[in-house]
Amino acid sequence: MRLLPIASIMVIAWLLMIAEVYAFFDLILNFAPPIHDIGSFTVLAILKVGLTLGLGVLWFLVMQGLAELYTASRLRSRTPTASS
Repeated sequence: MRLLPIASIMVIAWLLMIAEVYAFFDLILNFAPPIHDIGSFTVLAILKVGLTLGLGVLWFLVMQGLAELYTASRLRSRTPTASS
């Protein structure tokens, strides 16, 4: 039972990676048809880079939140109590 929280964090990380790979290849790369205007193409490319960075930030924030939740639960369970 002590490994269940760590294993669940790993499973959540794996599922997030699969979801973000799907979002990247299916949604972000196919965001719009090829544009022949250089200004619109540049804006679209910057938008795609921003969305990709957003996926990375989302993954990092979720993992940080899960790690903080895990450490808080471990600290709570190991708080010493008075013996008398």
